[in-house]
Amino acid sequence: MRFTTIILLLFLLCNCTIAQTTIHGRSVNVADGDTFTLLDDNNTQHRIRLDGIDAPERGQAFGNRSREYLANMIVGKRLSVSFTEKDRYGRILGKVSTDSIHDVNLCMIKSGMAWHYSYFNSEKEYADAEKDARMKKTGLWVDKNPLNPYEFRKSKNAKNNH
Repeated sequence: MRFTTIILLLFLLCNCTIAQTTIHGRSVNVADGDTFTLLDDNNTQHRIRLDGIDAPERGQAFGNRSREYLANMIVGKRLSVSFTEKDRYGRILGKVSTDSIHDVNLCMIKSGMAWHYSYFNSEKEYADAEKDARMKKTGLWVDKNPLNPYEFRKSKNAKNNH
C-alpha cells in the first residue's frame, strides 16, 4: 500500500503542468517591437516581452517601424497577456491578444516586423509565418540579408567591450 502511494505521488508530481496565468490591462509604453509596459487592472506595471519573437532593436534597420507597428496594434486597446514564466531580466514572456487580434506575436512575424525566435520557441505556426513573410519579402524581409537582432546585439556588445 505504501509503495503504491509513493508511486502515485511521484506520478502526479512528474505530470504536473506549469500553470498559465493571464493578466489584463493597457499598454503605457512601447519600448520596441517585442517589449512594452502593461498597466494591469490593479494599477501595477509589468514589463512584457512578446514570447516567441525577436524584433529589430533601436538603431537597427526596421527598429522604429517594428516598434510603431506594435504600438499601432496595442496602444489604446484592452490587452490580455498569457504567460507561464519570466525571462532573466524579470520581464513576463507572454502571448498578447486584443479584442480583435488573437495573437499579436504572430501578427508581428506575419507582417515582417519580427523574426520567429526559434531558439526559445518551437511553434510551427510562427516558423511557417516567418517563411511566408520571407518569401513575400514582407517588412524587414525586403532587405536581401537582414541582420537578426541577436547578431545585432552581439556585434554591439563586442564593440562596447573594446
